[in-house]
Amino acid sequence: MPPENESHPTLVIDRLAYGGYGVGRHEGRVIFVPFGLPGDTLRVSIFKDQKRYAYAAIQEIVSPSPDRVAAPCRHFFTCGGCQWQHLPYEKQLYWKQEILKETLERLGRIKEPPLLPIIPSPKVWHYRNRIQLNVGDKGASPKGEIGFYRADGEGVVAIEECPIADERINATLKSINPREIRKRGWQVELMVDEEEGSVRLETGKGAFSQVNSEQNQNLVSAVVGLMAVREGEEVLELFAGNGNFSFPLAAQGAKVTAVEQSPGEAISVSQVPRHEVRFIYNRVEKVMRDLVRQKRKFDSLLLDPPRKGAKLILSEIVSLAPRKIVYVSCFPPTLARDLQFLTRHGYRLEKIQPIDMFPQTYHIESVSLLQKN
Repeated sequence: MPPENESHPTLVIDRLAYGGYGVGRHEGRVIFVPFGLPGDTLRVSIFKDQKRYAYAAIQEIVSPSPDRVAAPCRHFFTCGGCQWQHLPYEKQLYWKQEILKETLERLGRIKEPPLLPIIPSPKVWHYRNRIQLNVGDKGASPKGEIGFYRADGEGVVAIEECPIADERINATLKSINPREIRKRGWQVELMVDEEEGSVRLETGKGAFSQVNSEQNQNLVSAVVGLMAVREGEEVLELFAGNGNFSFPLAAQGAKVTAVEQSPGEAISVSQVPRHEVRFIYNRVEKVMRDLVRQKRKFDSLLLDPPRKGAKLILSEIVSLAPRKIVYVSCFPPTLARDLQFLTRHGYRLEKIQPIDMFPQTYHIESVSLLQKN
């Protein structure tokens, strides 16, 4: 082994961090290492130095973690889609729970967050009902190559199959004519039509929808369970998407006002009183200002914001003063920030239900219940 120097230190990985990084220390400085695992002894090369901490790439696995396994995908270390294929699934679940807890404690100043055990995904592989394909035009990938963005950001990785994509999507990938994709633009989606069982090629984006169909059923059950709506209860739902939660809540007897900026095709739900779901298509921030000005009152509030969280509407949420808030989050850092605000403004945090929507990745979904003090 070559002698160690300042730019190529040897370190032991002791934990995982949000983003999928292995975390180790060298001479007191924290070093984040993509694809590093707890228990690894690694020789690394620093590629981004921030003085107090740094990011480094693995140059040599001096001694592998006892948890390290072979990743099934040949593109794993170059494709940016997955970060943990080399970590057994039960360990992925453990670290997602730990990372969520640590993030809430460190960023949200929430002592002993009331975490329930994480709900595993029914499928660990082939769970995605939708993938996004990109056409390469720069960096390491030839122009016109079709695949996923590289982990280093330098173009795309050409793919013919993906182990986390629905097998119907993989069958389409093997048979699709690349020219069909290129003539539609630089980015397209392959999406499973659950009703027809076929795969569609889409060029536009509608309202957000969950990509893990089977786990989405558990997510909806968790939300409905924590909402615990009563007959006739007035529910305000923000970032409602295509009605993923709206219609199940209406089926429980709630009167739902659902706010979504981008109209999309509503989900197909039978035997649901459609008149009990009223959609408002506008910017959530504007709708919330209007509702506060009108002095509207709701029994409960449900929100499922994008990664940036709900910072721009937290004051309006507090002004509306619902007795109960259920917060669906896909990004622990902004969840921690928003929960800290709400708990300082009249709400207590009762439960947090982590749900693994994205096996083989670092992403963490959760559902939090807050009650008014």
